[in-house]
Amino acid sequence: MKRVGIVTMHKVVNYGSALQAWATQEVIRRLGYDVLIIDYVYPNAFHIKDKKRNIARSVLQWCLHFCQGFPWEKKRKHFEKFWNDNFNLTQTYPCVESIYNNPPDFDVYVAGSDQIWNPTCIKGDGVFLLDFVTNGKRRISYASSFAQAKLEEKFRKDMADSLKGFFSIAVRESNGVKIVKKLIGKDVPITLDPTLLLRKDDYGPLIKQSSLHIQKPYMLVYILQYAYDPYPYATEFIREVYQQTGLHVVCLDFSAKQHLGIKDMIHLHDAVGPAEFLSLFANASFVITTSFHGTAFALNFGVPFYSLLNDKSSSDDRMGNLLRLCGMEDRGIIINTRKVRVSTSFDINGCETRLRQKREESIAYLQRSLM
Repeated sequence: MKRVGIVTMHKVVNYGSALQAWATQEVIRRLGYDVLIIDYVYPNAFHIKDKKRNIARSVLQWCLHFCQGFPWEKKRKHFEKFWNDNFNLTQTYPCVESIYNNPPDFDVYVAGSDQIWNPTCIKGDGVFLLDFVTNGKRRISYASSFAQAKLEEKFRKDMADSLKGFFSIAVRESNGVKIVKKLIGKDVPITLDPTLLLRKDDYGPLIKQSSLHIQKPYMLVYILQYAYDPYPYATEFIREVYQQTGLHVVCLDFSAKQHLGIKDMIHLHDAVGPAEFLSLFANASFVITTSFHGTAFALNFGVPFYSLLNDKSSSDDRMGNLLRLCGMEDRGIIINTRKVRVSTSFDINGCETRLRQKREESIAYLQRSLM
């Protein structure tokens, strides 16, 4: 049986990161391979260059967490349990030098998925481009994302040199296709985020791990602010859907509580793990999100939703790509768009057909590349 090693950002306290890592591992396992996630620590000293700024940010975060009753610690414990229970890991590689000095041995190495080629995140770290693989073994990428429209000049040569050594490359968005074409002159396919390669039923064992159970019908609000600030527009939009549906509101993030002021609201203070996250999406009656993976799970689980998108000038078009792929562009609302006719009706049939076709294509790519 061939052994496959995955390099991704798997131990980040982020729902999408954890679940895409598990999904990649699970899909490759189902294809008949002995698969492990290479336990390369991210972030490490290589990625944290500005220590003074980092200390100031840590102090600010501590103050915020203190005001909220330290939900971050509870959240991290949920994540650690998920990692321990569900990831098959190699030995730990705590820094760049450790993996170059003693690289793990596999028959095939997979880079992906998620934003592992986003220069803002990796800071030129060649581990995520599999540069530590020097044994001539096969290197492939699956649904890797640059999360931007173009690369800064200082990253281009090293990235091009690394990509030339790949047996096959697949990216997650159309911007990635353009970047790879410009760097190495190759046309590469777009493949689905690995979370979409599995159906709702496939997530059943993880959902059963959830310690959270909400009995009454609810609208799930999952708003991220690290890429752009959707408020105050999001406040107006969420309140409008709330008034139309009469659903209880469940918030996954602290910011929503601050902005919404809705009485029928359950605020979870972010203190839930990946299993609880899945359960919340699987059992929601409606979803409003600014998250790529929030959009992906709403689509995959057939839950009516709206995704609040950044303005058209944004270089990060991950959600737009996904909505177009599924023929669900009308569920993406660009923030500050006025006179939106909010519709709670939802026809998932066309989306499911498109997802199924793209799922088959993506798995076929993975099968060919791993053989």
